[in-house]
Amino acid sequence: MELNYKSVHDKWIVTREGYPYEYHAHLKTEKACKMLIKFIHKNQMPKSKWLVGSIKRLLTDEEWVEFKRLNIRKQKYHNVNKGYHRRIV
Repeated sequence: MELNYKSVHDKWIVTREGYPYEYHAHLKTEKACKMLIKFIHKNQMPKSKWLVGSIKRLLTDEEWVEFKRLNIRKQKYHNVNKGYHRRIV
């Protein structure tokens, strides 16, 4: 997947090469563009809802479903005596 970013009027736009312009996202900084591209290439879900929305705009519907499937959060449980722990699957 080829992702490009460029500066437009002090803002940044990430686009997909070979896809219509509707597959783009607007970001405030170049660092955010690089971080977004890194998340997509590593198949990692960011914690920021705004970045998640940007990833969704850059991916096709099938790619988005696969991306979400790979990033299901692990279930947590609460042990009253020891605090919160991540359940090992």
